Amino acid sequence: MDQNLIEQTPILLSSHEVVRKICSPIFELFSLSFFRFLRVYKDNSRINLCTHPQWTSFFYSQNLYNVSWFDSLYNNIKNFEVIWDIKAACQDNIVGIHARENFNIHHGFSLIRNYHSYYEIYDFATDDPHQILNDIYLQHIEIFEKFLFYFKDQAADLIKDFAKNKIILKDNIIKANTTRATASKLLAP
Repeated sequence: MDQNLIEQTPILLSSHEVVRKICSPIFELFSLSFFRFLRVYKDNSRINLCTHPQWTSFFYSQNLYNVSWFDSLYNNIKNFEVIWDIKAACQDNIVGIHARENFNIHHGFSLIRNYHSYYEIYDFATDDPHQILNDIYLQHIEIFEKFLFYFKDQAADLIKDFAKNKIILKDNIIKANTTRATASKLLAP
């Protein structure tokens, strides 16, 4: 992706404080520190709202959407949940490695929800590498489900504004689940 996309989409990086404020109730309840809302349309355009602008900038400037687990799922996607630690144990990738090692994003959980013309990914994580949240995610899934509705209600204006200036990706060609060795070759300068 061209760095110009980030410069042309200032809402991509400027919305993080609003997103963080919306997330504060669930952050406080479960000691979380990271949230990302990603809506991906059939044409691969997207809306991305995140609490961590540095991560967002890195993710897009390094084309990590090309190797992300969930950013290219459109065909026959169903609703599902993923605990990152479990998935990474058998199928780690460069996105998770960068998130952990360079941005202190650990022990995440994703809810993926399919709709008629798009799907949405809700990512939650902590900055504490020692705080394993897997049981919390599973034991309180109903709270996370309710939070999805709360977030979309509270962020409705932001989502509407972003929908007018969606991120357009034209180079989403590398399949997900790329290994560390393969991805580092692909991402090397």
